Parts: sequence; C-alpha cells; structure tokens
Amino acid sequence: MAKEIRVIRFDWAIKNILPVLIEPKDIFPEHYLIEVEKFQDIIESDLDEWIYFLKHETIRDDFKAKNIDKAKGKLDILKMDPKERKGYERYLMQLTDEKDIIESAIEEGMENRR
Repeated sequence: MAKEIRVIRFDWAIKNILPVLIEPKDIFPEHYLIEVEKFQDIIESDLDEWIYFLKHETIRDDFKAKNIDKAKGKLDILKMDPKERKGYERYLMQLTDEKDIIESAIEEGMENRR
C-alpha cells in the first residue's frame, strides 16, 4: 500500500494555519513610554527600582529586582575612570587567558592518559 503524500501550499498555510498557532501579541510586542523625569522616587515595586536606576544612575543596596545586581556590576564598571577601567579589562583578559591555559592542560593530560 502506497503512502499518501499531502502537499500544502505555503500561501494557504500562512493564511489559514499560522493565525491559529501564533497570536498577534507574540509578533507585535507592547511598548511603554516611561517618563523617568516624572518619577517621584517612591519605590513600591521592582519596576520602580529600575526606573529609579534609570533616573539617578545608581542602585541602592536595598534593591532586590530581578537582575538589578547585574546592572549594578555593569554600572560600577562604567563609572570607573578610563585608566582604572582599562586596568580592569586587562585583568579580565588575564583571567580568561589563565582559564584557557588550564583547560588546555587538562585536555592534553586526558589525551596523554589514553
């Protein structure tokens, strides 16, 4: 018994099937305009913490919003003077180089063990 092969035209599938699978909200995200200068510095939610950060370019120690600690780390780096930042970036590159050397040595040791 031969298998039946079904062919669906692409334009028909886009018109008839895709709207069932994908909702407009998945294609067209919502955007909000936040007027940071009008923010009253009253912190009641995670969003307020982020708006405070955008307005004042600082993150208070009591902030707990998701990923705000990562933003604090990036902000600390951005606030470094150019010489200090260059030294920090050199330090990060040295760490990466050392990590690569150690990983290469481990791989080489594993190969020699075989």
